[in-house]
Amino acid sequence: MLHEACGVTDWVADTGIEKIYKINRNYRSDAAIVKFCNEKFGSDMDYIGHGLSDKVKELTRASQINTFLKEMDGETVVIVKNKWVFNEFCYLIREEAIKKKLVYVDTKADKVPENVIPCYSIFAAKGLEFKTVLVYAREMTTKQKIVACTRAMDKLFYYE
Repeated sequence: MLHEACGVTDWVADTGIEKIYKINRNYRSDAAIVKFCNEKFGSDMDYIGHGLSDKVKELTRASQINTFLKEMDGETVVIVKNKWVFNEFCYLIREEAIKKKLVYVDTKADKVPENVIPCYSIFAAKGLEFKTVLVYAREMTTKQKIVACTRAMDKLFYYE
């Protein structure tokens, strides 16, 4: 997908593309996730299918992250900006047993080990989809926050 953030300023001259299609429909995420992104980040996505539900929760304290990680199932992932922010995220986790299960996954990873809590960098998560996502949004740009949140298909937990 080409967009202005990639350096395209004059569509016809830069790409030879004369007809532009705006893609703003989200086929992946539950409607509540799309609504959250539209309201929180000013995005302009439409959602397809999925009725509105209560599938988004903003976490406001580190203790909520710890509780969430204790209760999460094997289909949940964490998304962080990068390795530095992953280390900061790990510092918030009180229980050593949970902290030991956290594994950073970047674009160089061949596969994700089993029985871990995968913590994807925003760059490694782009283009992927997961049932439930915890976004630790520190240091992310607005566009990265939208990308991270819309990796969630069913449930989203968000911490800034």
